[in-house]
This record gives sequence, C-alpha cells and structure tokens, in this order.
Amino acid sequence: MINRLRMGGTEHIVFWALIVLSFVLRVYKLDAPLWFDEIMTLIHYVRLPFDQLIADYSSFNNHLFYSLQAKAAVSAFGESAWVLRLPALIFGVGGVWALWRLARTTLGASESLLAAALLALSYHHIWFSQNARGYTELMFWCLAALVIFVEAIGSRSWRAWGMFGLVLAAAMYTHLTAAFFIAAMGLAYAGMLAATWLRLRISERFRAPTERTAQLAPLWGFIFGGVVTLILCAPAIPQMAALVGSVSQSSEVDLMQEYQNPLWTILEGIRTLGGSGGLMMIAIPAAILAGAVGFVGLLRRAPLIAVVGVLHVVLTLVALLVMNMRIWPRFFFTDIAFAFLFITHGLFICAGFFGRLAERIGWPAISPGRLFGVAAFATIGASVLLAIRNYDLPKQNFPGAVEIVGDAPADSVGAVGLAGEVYAPYLNTGWREIRTAEDLSTLTPFEGRRWAVVIFPSRTELERADVLSVLRRDFTLVQTLPGTLGDGEVVVYASKPISR
Repeated sequence: MINRLRMGGTEHIVFWALIVLSFVLRVYKLDAPLWFDEIMTLIHYVRLPFDQLIADYSSFNNHLFYSLQAKAAVSAFGESAWVLRLPALIFGVGGVWALWRLARTTLGASESLLAAALLALSYHHIWFSQNARGYTELMFWCLAALVIFVEAIGSRSWRAWGMFGLVLAAAMYTHLTAAFFIAAMGLAYAGMLAATWLRLRISERFRAPTERTAQLAPLWGFIFGGVVTLILCAPAIPQMAALVGSVSQSSEVDLMQEYQNPLWTILEGIRTLGGSGGLMMIAIPAAILAGAVGFVGLLRRAPLIAVVGVLHVVLTLVALLVMNMRIWPRFFFTDIAFAFLFITHGLFICAGFFGRLAERIGWPAISPGRLFGVAAFATIGASVLLAIRNYDLPKQNFPGAVEIVGDAPADSVGAVGLAGEVYAPYLNTGWREIRTAEDLSTLTPFEGRRWAVVIFPSRTELERADVLSVLRRDFTLVQTLPGTLGDGEVVVYASKPISR
C-alpha cells in the first residue's frame, strides 16, 4: 500500500501548483491535429465493438488498455482529437505525481519537487501527454509499481503486494514492454536476496529483510500480477504470440534500417529537443554529468531505485537488439523520469559540495541551498525554453494539405503511399490512393492541375521511389508542412507551377 506523506505548507502549495501547471501545459492545444499512429488507433481499434477490440492484437499499435479508455472517452464525449487523447493527458499529469512520490520515498522536499517540475515541463512528456497512445500511462504504472515495491519490501501485507500485482497487470495490459521494467524490478530484488543470503559486504539499504516470509512476499505480487495479466490478455494472446514471433522478420525487411540502430535512437531524441543549438550544446553535457553524479549518489542512498532505473534501459536495449526490433526512442520513455531523478540528485550533491567548499574558503554567501536554487532555476528555465516548442507545430499537419488543395475535386488529388490510409478513411476526402507512378496518370486534371500529397517523405522515398521520381519531374513542390514528429512533414505537389 502507498503510505501517506505529510507535507509542509510550502511543499503542499508548490506540489499542487506543479499539478495544476502540468494539467494546463498538457490541455493547451490538446485538440491539435492527430498524427498517423493516433489515426490508426482510432480507425482500426477505438471504433471497434468492445468484444472485437479486446481480442485484436494484429498490430503493436493497439495499446489495449489505452484503446479501451479512449473508447470509453469517445463514447462519453464524442469523437475528437482532445477526447481521444484524454487518457494520455490524465496519466501524464499522474506521472508527475508518481515521480514526486517516488523521489519522496528517499529524497527531501526540494529535490522531489524539482524532479517533478522537470517532468512537468519536459518537452517529451508534454508531447506524449498529448499523444493518443499508452506511453504516459505506461510510465505512470511503472513508477507507481516501483513506489509500492520500495515501500512494501519487508512487509508481509497481502493487500500491499496484491495492489503491486494489480499495478503490474495494468502496466502489461497497457504495453507489453512493461515486461522489461518488471524484469528490472525482479532482477534487482533477486540481487538484494542474494546479497542478504550470501552476506555480501554491500550497503545495508540493498539488503532484503531477514525474515523468510517477508523475503518471499514480493513473489506473491509478481505471480498475482502475471495471473491477472493472462486473464486480461486472454482474448488477444494468440495474436500477441504470432505478432511477437514475426517481429524479427518484419524488421529485417523494413526499408528504414536505421530505426534498429541505437545511435539513431539517441540522435533522434536530441533532435526532438532542439538539435545541436547553443542551448543543447550546454544542456546535454551538463545533464549527463549531473545525472552520473546523481546516479552514484542514489546508488548509495536508494540503491534499489538506482539499479532498477539503469537496469531497465539495459534490459530494454538488449531485448530489442536480440529480437531485431526497431529501437524507437518511445520504448525508453519511462526512463525520462529516472533521468530527471538522477539529474536532480546530482545537482543537489554538486551544490552541497561546492557550497561547503565556498564556505571553507571564506565565501559564506555561496551556500549549498543557494547554489541548488540557482541550479534549479537554470534547469527549469532551460526546460521552459524547450517545452514551448511543443506548441509551435502540430505533430503532423494533415488538415493543412486539405486547405492547400482547396476546392479541387477528389478525383484530381492523389494520396501517395501511407497518405492513402489517412485522407480518405479519416478525413473523408475521397482522394485516390497512389501506389505506383502509373496511378498518377489516372488523376483527373482540375483547372489544369493534378495534385499529390506525400507523408513521411523519407520512408516514401524508399517505398515509392518511382512515384516521387515522377512528382519531382512533372510536378511542382507547392509546400512542405512541418511537424514535431520525426520525418513528419506533409508535402503537397501540383502538376503545374503555381505563381506566388
């Protein structure tokens, strides 16, 4: 069971201010245009009848628990972008609470509030809180599970470990990659048991309880969570097994082979933060240094949390490489919370070290508290500058292409490749789907023009090279509509030069 914490007046006020701020930042522009994966979730899953939805795992795009929640929201409030994203928003705000609560199990009020503030202002966390997918929910369940795990160790409470199992099942039902986080907790606890049984010389904080019944109590939570997961996933298990078994073959033929390169994953994460701008040139090395210091500090102070945070990254990366899966940055989304936890504690340690050093050499004005305040102000300021980029552009601007085409009849506009899965089925444009270069000639000119719309240009370059060749030769590039999604531009072509 999660224990109640007593907060002082100031901490209480700041905490609730952060929760309100988190909500405001995530509700603002929640109705921006949906991007491709959100549209696929809506069309192929949320619109399904309940009995079909819980049994359909034909694609990893169906985050089962999230799809059910989105379906409930759509049933209650009607179909729209903000309604489809409502569960992501709620769990996004919940994730800020969960990180604060995890930090508060071992750290003071100032550090816990700063970690929560960094997550509240995080560019990536805001982006995913406005994304109709299960990633913010996955983070919430994982953090909540770890909070219970940390606080329940040593307890033989069936209630506590039963709640732990239910949270694990919720995480698994949301996204199967929760298995990596659960494995990280299991391995970390196995290490604690081994250290206790073998009487190794390590920190007392990384030892399991000495009483045998209490030592084995977490096992009940893991088993219970596994049973509940099997019950929830039972209708979809055959498709899950087939999909997981075929993922290696599908990855081998994927034209975007860079998606399976860990280096691409790192660079894509940096790109979404702002590329190689001046701020990032300072922020990234500083964050890495502070995070490393913080990890070492937490390894001494709260070794279970530190070990789980790092072990999860390692297990996820190894599993994806072994399975030959695409290494999307989103698979490491939960680790953002641990990064902020490490960074915050690292800043606290550094502030304490340099503050005490300053006092020794006769600079009492430079105290540890003041230095930590300066560090907190700087990190929050940098986070604000990065966060506002969320609102500059939509994830993908599909409606923008409709506006550019204007009154052109449906038979004069072609949706190339994956664009065909968006414009006719979702936006009801009736545009013709273009799969080959010959399909372009079937478009009926309107006022001397034929139109073509391309999405994911880099992928389309590889998948529909013949189509793009004709577009570049016989069509004019009218406009490229950018988005915050990687390779998320929407490109509009017309068969006749357009005067500006």
